[in-house]
Amino acid sequence: MPPKPISSPTLSTPDAAAKIIKLLETLHVKLDSKPQCECNQLRQELMELKKMLGKSAEQPPPPLDTYSAVKMAINDAAAYSEKAKRAVWVGRPEESTPELTLASDQKAIEELCAELNDGSLSQALTDGKIRYHRHPEVKADRKKRILKIVFTDEKTRDQFLSLIRSKRPSTVSRVPGNFVRRDLCPYELQLERKARIDAYALNCKIGGLAYGIRDEKLIKFNGIPRPLPAGYETRPPRGYSDLALLNLTNPAINTSLFLQSNGMNMTLNESNSNPSSDILSTLTPMQSKPTVNTTAKGSATGAVDRSSSEVIVPIPSIHLSVSSDCISPSSPSPSITSKYLLSDSKHIELFYSNARSIRRKSHLLSFIKSLGYHLILLCETWLTSDDGDAFLLGSQGDYVAFRKDRITNAEISRGGGVAILCSPPLNPFLIASFSSDGIECLVIDIHFPNLSNVLSSIRICLIYRSPSCSASSLTSLLSFIDPLISNSFLICGDLNFPSIDWTRLTSPSNNDFLSFVCDHRMTQFVDFKTRGDNILDLVLCNTNIVRNVTPSLPFADHTSISFSLGVPSPPLGDFVPSRLYHLADWESISSLISSHDWTLALSSLDVEHASIYFTNFCNSLLETFVPKSSRSPFSHYPKHLRILYGKSQRASSLAPNSMQAASFAKRFERALRVHSERVESRVIDSKNPKAFYSLCKTRLSSSKSAPPGIIDLNGSLLLTNKDKALAFSKYFASVSTLPMHAPLRPSVPSPTIPLFDLPSISPAQILAGIASLAPKCNFSPDCLPNIFYAKCKFSIVSPLLIIFNKSLHSKSIPSLWKQAIVKPIPKTSSNAISTFRPISLTCSVTKIFEKILISEITSYLESHNLFDFNQAGFRWNLPLNETKCTVVHYGNLSPRAQYLINGTPLSVSPSIKDLGVLMQSSLKFNDHISRIVSKARAKVNLIFKCFFSTEPGLYSRAFSTFVRPLLEYGSVVWSPHTVTLANHIEGVQRNFSKRLFIRCRIPYSLYPDRIAQLSLPTLEHRRLISDILFLHKSIHGFYSYDRTNLFKLSPLARSLRRSHSLRIVLPYALPKSHSNFVTRTIDRWNVLSAEFVHSSPSNFRSHILSLPSISFTPDSLLRL
Repeated sequence: MPPKPISSPTLSTPDAAAKIIKLLETLHVKLDSKPQCECNQLRQELMELKKMLGKSAEQPPPPLDTYSAVKMAINDAAAYSEKAKRAVWVGRPEESTPELTLASDQKAIEELCAELNDGSLSQALTDGKIRYHRHPEVKADRKKRILKIVFTDEKTRDQFLSLIRSKRPSTVSRVPGNFVRRDLCPYELQLERKARIDAYALNCKIGGLAYGIRDEKLIKFNGIPRPLPAGYETRPPRGYSDLALLNLTNPAINTSLFLQSNGMNMTLNESNSNPSSDILSTLTPMQSKPTVNTTAKGSATGAVDRSSSEVIVPIPSIHLSVSSDCISPSSPSPSITSKYLLSDSKHIELFYSNARSIRRKSHLLSFIKSLGYHLILLCETWLTSDDGDAFLLGSQGDYVAFRKDRITNAEISRGGGVAILCSPPLNPFLIASFSSDGIECLVIDIHFPNLSNVLSSIRICLIYRSPSCSASSLTSLLSFIDPLISNSFLICGDLNFPSIDWTRLTSPSNNDFLSFVCDHRMTQFVDFKTRGDNILDLVLCNTNIVRNVTPSLPFADHTSISFSLGVPSPPLGDFVPSRLYHLADWESISSLISSHDWTLALSSLDVEHASIYFTNFCNSLLETFVPKSSRSPFSHYPKHLRILYGKSQRASSLAPNSMQAASFAKRFERALRVHSERVESRVIDSKNPKAFYSLCKTRLSSSKSAPPGIIDLNGSLLLTNKDKALAFSKYFASVSTLPMHAPLRPSVPSPTIPLFDLPSISPAQILAGIASLAPKCNFSPDCLPNIFYAKCKFSIVSPLLIIFNKSLHSKSIPSLWKQAIVKPIPKTSSNAISTFRPISLTCSVTKIFEKILISEITSYLESHNLFDFNQAGFRWNLPLNETKCTVVHYGNLSPRAQYLINGTPLSVSPSIKDLGVLMQSSLKFNDHISRIVSKARAKVNLIFKCFFSTEPGLYSRAFSTFVRPLLEYGSVVWSPHTVTLANHIEGVQRNFSKRLFIRCRIPYSLYPDRIAQLSLPTLEHRRLISDILFLHKSIHGFYSYDRTNLFKLSPLARSLRRSHSLRIVLPYALPKSHSNFVTRTIDRWNVLSAEFVHSSPSNFRSHILSLPSISFTPDSLLRL
């Protein structure tokens, strides 16, 4: 039986209340300084006072609330199990005598089973396993009795109801008012009657059949409402007259669940002033819990002992009332089962889970993120420094990630780690992190700059403490947290303290953490078991802002927790629709541009106004023929997944550690995995490369965006967009240098070199400039992206030709072309403004004009040999940053002198990264190879954790796209020449192919056979091809560098069958130079046929790729 509810003690006089407060303060002060006996004496005095007050002003216990009623119905196992086997036929008429009614019912059920056309049901009816009877047995004065159909088990009953809903048999539907449902509990029947009243009232109000009943819930039909049946408005449901006022201003509100105060201190949303404001919107029964003015069970500051009349008074503080502007701790949670989204919640919603390796739960995390939680707290992430944020974020910018990973070594195994995903509107900022033996901790602040009250920020501390954590590590953790505690401080995490009784604040042994919680007056809000029979996962706070702590979908063997904070959620940003260029009508756009008379329109305009005319004309076409995106309030997951998630949530709320909750969680996880496999299969079957790359980017690449909080140069924290924009503008202006406007020296004509002259621009040059642009949807000041020029290149040549030549002849540039969208790009993970660099996004038309001019000027300078051979770049006139300059000494004979810039000594380093390659002072690349191999292995792990398909093609394409470039970038410089390093790199592909065969259930084979089946050449072979291609371009002059120190052309005096005129030889070289790319390729280059060495780079590449790897690499270093 459920526990009896207990009313709060009554404070009949002010003197009694003052005495209780005084005793509480005395108890709190003396608790740690006096013997246990004196503390017990104080508690005894409080109990006696409570009994005295109870006699003077007794109150009857409040009636059961919705949550308790549902608990009572479920705990009555015998009655519930019988109802689970029954279905109810409502509205079936009775005959004049019981005998005729029984015969009519038997015939109707036989016809119904025959119409359902299910062999198992028909056989069960024939065998007598389906029984039926009228309820109640005695008709008395009832007009109609329901027909109850009894099955042998719940599975058969569910199959029967499912067939009725899908086939809609005429045996039931031909008589108005007839329907079949499951047998409801008394409380569910009450909800069903109330929902029927709601449906009737709403249908009458809108004049159509738009609402109905499913089980005990009010539902809305899809599509256009059907006309009301004849006489519908004159046949109200039972109990309709009992409803005095039914003022429904919002048809989407469910009026079947009402808040009833029952003498308890309720908290309602003050924004609702109409009668429907007392209605809980689309809540399931277990989510509706009235708020009483007592501390919830499991609170660290106090609890109600439901097994006796004793009330344990809170030790740190007493709360005599709840503010009317805050939601009560037991206020209803947002409805997950209706829309499954929390983005419309009026308060900050949090989700906590012990993930136990988030690598394996990325699909679950993606679903949780789609629900719209503001904060997601994860323990036991099992991530390392080699793992990117793609496990947590994906490619969407919906969250900002903060991590503290466990540092693993030979003595410390994998595990641990914490992570916080925070919505950017909360303005999160990392305060500190902590790591010790078996403990990881992360502390962040969330800010509310728009709130005028005192609560402008909340500090959140996420902790994971392993069960084997030492006492010294716990002491270090508490010392770390103590100075960080603020006015609103919340601790959440897996603390692993199973021995603490959070109801009575006791522990079998001396527990420093319990003392720490009491000293800082924190409340523990988790009152359900999170793993086995213990409360291991905790939510503690020193202020009364934690609301609605409920169990949620588990990620592993710990029950997850969802709760909210009594702080208004930040408003959603204004939705700015974007153009959907993939749905644009490019044919109509091009046709209208071509048919426009540009000569007449632009001939009388100067270049400034001509540019404005062209931009406005093109944007008007895009507004007309390019659809725009709209904000979708629904999740992108299918409906059956959302329904299954709602059932799992309901089971977890009622009984977090039950077999039913675990079963629903497994069913949901399997269904989610199957959904992911189907998405991957559709992408693979579509044969669309863009769709494949988009899917891989979503799963494998993390978004790169500026952190929400920026630290200015003066150390202040910037939160609003306006403050950030002003600070970035000021900083970028301070570090940039204005262009020099010195007068040009008069040119001295050369008798041999003609003057540079570009009289006009041709259409061919414009088409070449457009072709050089990447066809993407980029941002630009004129709102005309590259994809527009690529799709309409032939039609816009005419207006661009007029505008470009006007600019060339008038020696002026339109002002719009000089504008840019400046985007700050973080160079490191730091929030300091000095770590950002600006990127200017200019107009695409500016880039086209610029490319044409650069091409002509460069061609002129190269044709007349005006470039200095040693020039590696142009002078930018930018100041040097001494802190970013490093000295590396190469060779033993290099003087170890100290170098200074502007009086600042430069640091000396054994290695430095130049253009992505780690250059060591020994000119070895062991460290660089180790680093790229580590990154590649982490990316391989990410691929196998983020994809579920068994199609080998998906994995091999993902490997070629996202892993192999990590192992091949700059390989001409660092390609290994030792067996150890070559096998170290090849081991990445060897391990990948082995895991792929296991995942796709392909029989085991050796490495050469595996890569042959996957059409993957060895990485050594691909590095050799890169060397050959680089040598080919170097010889043909595609790369400008002094190659005389590397090789010399030395054609043979006589012609040979396997020789050519571009044969090379090595100059004198030291023995240690055998790692040079020319040394690696000279033998293979000299034996190539003359036909191919003189071909273009593309034809030469095709020829090299066609050569078999075995014949091309006879002296392989690999261990196959």
